[in-house]
Amino acid sequence: MTKNRILASASFAALTAIALPALADVGTLSRANCLGFVNESVTYDRPQARSFPGMAGGEHTQLGNLIPLHPLIFSPTPMNWRHYAGDNNDTGTLKVKGYHLWELSDASGAIIDEGYRETSATDCNLTEW
Repeated sequence: MTKNRILASASFAALTAIALPALADVGTLSRANCLGFVNESVTYDRPQARSFPGMAGGEHTQLGNLIPLHPLIFSPTPMNWRHYAGDNNDTGTLKVKGYHLWELSDASGAIIDEGYRETSATDCNLTEW
């Protein structure tokens, strides 16, 4: 019985070590008009919350208009587990378009995931987390 437990534990540890990079998932989302004033785009590492080089950018446009309210808003920190681009001082009902860029590396520095994604929102997208 003890031998089986040891083998099972060793097998689980080996599978976890092999699969851990595969669990890397970068989340991206945009939210608009949350609580009437929160407009944001976020790029984040889940579930590990590791710092990584990345970026979030957001474009805020009044619904029905083609011209954005202001220039793109970008996340200020190039290395973080969560890249946030947003503001809470745009008025009216908005569409938020998000631009997301990331690169994840393993402990040795080898790139295990990189990508670019666009998101958009006209509501709070509460189910995205």
